[in-house]
Amino acid sequence: MKIFKYKALLFNDTRNEYHHGCSLVVKNIFSFFNNLNVDIIKTFPSGINNLQNRNLENLIKKVDLIIVN
Repeated sequence: MKIFKYKALLFNDTRNEYHHGCSLVVKNIFSFFNNLNVDIIKTFPSGINNLQNRNLENLIKKVDLIIVN
């Protein structure tokens, strides 16, 4: 039987700050949502304004969930 996985985007991915705590939080976010059958298909790093991202609207239409860290 095929298990349905939800798709999600993760905003404010803090791994780009190169801090152990930030990396650990994002790792746990991935683990937590993976246990709920949610596949995080794309992340957006912290400190970047994504309002000018032309692909953002199309990406949002393709996912079931938006996660904000």
